[in-house]
Amino acid sequence: MNLFAIAGLSCGIACTILALVAIVYGKGLLQRILALFNTAVAIWGFGCYMVGVSSTGAQAILGWRIAHIGGVFVAVFFYHMVIVFCELNRKIIVKIIYFAMTCALILDILSDVFINKTRYVFDLYYNDVTFVYVAIIVFWFSLVILGFYELLKFLRRATGIRLIQANYIIAGFLTGFLGGASTFLPEFKIDIFYPFGNFSIPVYCLISTYAILRYHLMELRVAISRTAIFLIIYTFIIGIPFYLWHKNPTSVIPFLLMFVLSTIGPIIYKILQNKTENIILAEQRRYQKILIQAANGMTNEHDIKKLLKLICYVISKTVKIDFTAIFLKDNGGYSLKAIRDHASISANLTLLIYDPAIVLAKDKKIKIDDVYEKAGPLIQKHFTRPVGLVVPAYMDKELIGLLVLGEKRNKSMYTQDDINVFKILADHASLAISNCIYMAEYSKEKDKSFAAQRRVWLLDMMGGIVHRVRNVLNNVQMTLYKLTDKNDGVVARIEEGKFDEVKEILKDMSVINEMKDDIKNASKMITGATQLVQGTNIQERVSCTHISELFGASIQDVKTKYKTDEIYHTLEIPVDYMIYCGKARLRSVLGTVIGNAYMAVCDRRTELSEEERECYNPQIIIKIEEKTDTYLISVIDNGIGIHESVRQNVFLQFHSSHSDRAGQVRSGMGLYTSRFIVEDHDGNIWFMSEYMKGTTFYIELPKGPPPTEKTVNEDLREA
Repeated sequence: MNLFAIAGLSCGIACTILALVAIVYGKGLLQRILALFNTAVAIWGFGCYMVGVSSTGAQAILGWRIAHIGGVFVAVFFYHMVIVFCELNRKIIVKIIYFAMTCALILDILSDVFINKTRYVFDLYYNDVTFVYVAIIVFWFSLVILGFYELLKFLRRATGIRLIQANYIIAGFLTGFLGGASTFLPEFKIDIFYPFGNFSIPVYCLISTYAILRYHLMELRVAISRTAIFLIIYTFIIGIPFYLWHKNPTSVIPFLLMFVLSTIGPIIYKILQNKTENIILAEQRRYQKILIQAANGMTNEHDIKKLLKLICYVISKTVKIDFTAIFLKDNGGYSLKAIRDHASISANLTLLIYDPAIVLAKDKKIKIDDVYEKAGPLIQKHFTRPVGLVVPAYMDKELIGLLVLGEKRNKSMYTQDDINVFKILADHASLAISNCIYMAEYSKEKDKSFAAQRRVWLLDMMGGIVHRVRNVLNNVQMTLYKLTDKNDGVVARIEEGKFDEVKEILKDMSVINEMKDDIKNASKMITGATQLVQGTNIQERVSCTHISELFGASIQDVKTKYKTDEIYHTLEIPVDYMIYCGKARLRSVLGTVIGNAYMAVCDRRTELSEEERECYNPQIIIKIEEKTDTYLISVIDNGIGIHESVRQNVFLQFHSSHSDRAGQVRSGMGLYTSRFIVEDHDGNIWFMSEYMKGTTFYIELPKGPPPTEKTVNEDLREA
C-alpha cells in the first residue's frame, strides 16, 4: 500500500462519516446536497484507494472508473450547494448541468472514451487522458470556478452568520480543490511531485460540513490554526514511522515509534493549540474578562435607566461593535429602552408580542441555540445596520428583554466563548433589572406613604387650628354680646362714644367667625382629593364609555360649581370615540382642567380695561385627536395664562394661580390630583401657556384598559 492508497482510503472513510453526519443533523435542502457531495467525494476516495493497491493496469482502470463515478458529480454538487447557499435562482442551469454530467457518467461506465490505457508512474497505474476526458475536465473546472465566483459576489452583500459561513466555505473548498487538483497532473504527464493531494480533501470536507451544519462557528483563524497544527503533528506521527517501515519492513522500530508518538501527540497538540489561541484571541479574551467583571457589578446599580445605558456603553466600547440595543418587556410588547448609536434604529421602536423574533425567543420548545441562530435575521428588518447577535434575557423562564448587538468593527465573528460571556451578562442584567424595578416600586410606594402621612398630619393640624379658632371666637363673642346686652346693666358703664366701636368689633368678629367654615370646606376638599388619588375611589371599576358623555358631565359640573349657565366653550368631540377609564376619576380631571380654563378667562376679563373688556371674546375650545393607540385631548383657552414664574409649580399640591371668586375656596389640589389620576391611567398631562394670551392643557390617554396596580415582577411571573 502506497501513500496514494492511504490518502484515498482516509478520504473515503472520512467523507462517508461526514455524509452520515449531514444526513442525521441536516434538515434543509442545503444539508441534503452536502450529504450527496460528501458521498461523491467518498466514492472518489475509495476509487483512488483501489488504484493505489492495483497490481495491473486493468485493475487500475476499474479503480479509475469507480473514482470518476463520484468525481464527476463533485463539481456539480459543489455548484448546486453554492446556488442554494447564496439563494440564487439558477434552476434551469442546474438541471442542464445535472443532465450533462449524467451523460458523461454513462459514457465513463459503458465506453472507453474516458479511459482506455494507463502508464506507470509514482508506483501507480495512471490513466492516459483522451479528448473527451479533457473536455469533461475543462467543464468540471469551469463549474468549480463559477461556484467560487458566485461565493465571492455573495461576500459583498452577506452579513452576520452568513458572512462567516461564506468565509468558512471558501477557505475549506479552496483548500480541498487545490489539493485534489494535484492528482490530475500526472494524467497530463506533468510528473512534478507525488500526487498526495487527496490528504487535503477530508480537511476541506470537514470544514465545509462544519460551516454549513453549525451556527456557533469558532473563529476562522482558530479553525485554520487547529487544522494546521493537527496536520503537522499527525504527519510526523504517521509519516516518520511509515517512512522507516518502507525502508525496513521487517523492523519493529517503526511500530514502537508510532506508539510513542501517538501517545505524546495529543499532549503536544494541546500545548501548541493553547499557545496559538492565546496569541490569536488575546483581544477577545481581554474584553470577555471586562464584560464578566461588569456583569458582577451590575447589581450595585439601582437606577434602571443608568443601568441600561451603562450596559450599552460597556459593550459597545469594550467589544467595539457598531451598535448595542436593549429591549425590555413593556405594555403590549418589548420597547427599546437603551441604545448606543441612534443612527441604526428608531428611538421609539417597540417589538410587539407577535413579532417573529419575540415569538421565537418566548417559545419554550425551541432550544436556546436556535434562538441565537434565527433571531438575528428575524429582527434585522428593524435595523439599518447588520445585526451580529441577539441575546435573550430571561427571569423565571420568562422573556424580559433582548440584547441586540451589531457586527464587530473588525468584521470578526461572535465565537462560542463570546456567546457564553453574553449569556452570563444577560443573566446578571436580568437580576439587576429586577432589583432596579423592585427599588423603583419600593421608592414609589414609600413616597406615596410619606405623602399620605404628610396629608394626614396637615389635615390634623388644620382641624386643630379650626378647633382653637372656634373656641377663641366663641369666647370673644360671648363677652362682646354681654357688653352689648342693654338689659345686663353693663352698657351703663360704657361711654356713649365707645358703643359704636364695640358694634364694629362685633361685625368684624362675625366675619372672622365665618372663616372657620371656609377652613372646614378646604379641609374637606383636601380629604376628598386624597381619597380620590389613594383611597376609596382608586378601586373604582374600569369600564368602556363614550368620551362625549364624559365631557358633557364635566362641563355640567363646572357650570354647577361656578353657578353659571355659560362657560364660553366650543366642543369638537366625535360622538363615537370610546375609552376605557374610571369614569368618576377621569370626569374629575376634565372638570378640573375645564374649570381652570373658565377661571382663566374670568381672571383676564378683570384685568382688562372697560374698552378692552368690550372687545374681549372669551373662548374655551375642547377637542380630541385620535392617534394609533391613544387619544390626545386639548383644552384651549384665551384667558390670562400662567406667568412664567409659577409654571413649575402648577402640578404641586396646595398651589393655585387663580383668585378666589364666588365664594369658592381654592385648595390648590386640583391639578395635583389630576396628574396622579392621569398617570394611573398610564397617560400624560402637560400644558403650554403664554401670559395674558392663553393656555392649552394636553391630556394623552391610552384607548385600551389601563394597567392594573401590580409590580413589574408580578407582571413577569403572571404574564
